Amino acid sequence: MTEFQTATLALQEAAWAAQHAAHGQALWIGVGQILASVAGVVVSAVLILRGLRRMREAAVERSEELKQESRRADQRHTETLAAFDVQHRALEILIERTAPREGGSHAGA
Repeated sequence: MTEFQTATLALQEAAWAAQHAAHGQALWIGVGQILASVAGVVVSAVLILRGLRRMREAAVERSEELKQESRRADQRHTETLAAFDVQHRALEILIERTAPREGGSHAGA
């Protein structure tokens, strides 16, 4: 075998080894990319689920606040109606006391 043939074979073997190493690196780079993508999806899913859970908790809290406010409004309404009833009765008594007696008149006296 001539020097040229030996050098050519050595060059081919080196090229094959480099190509084989590049395929191995490409494989690991691809695996790394897949793992990074999966990690990104998992992180996104966790964040979305936490956000949805917090939204649900906030909705429950708001619902409780609205129920309490509704109960307070109902209580204020009841108290206001009671006060109006007292005022109404007081006005009726006042009218009874100040109304002219039968047979008498305030108009021409």
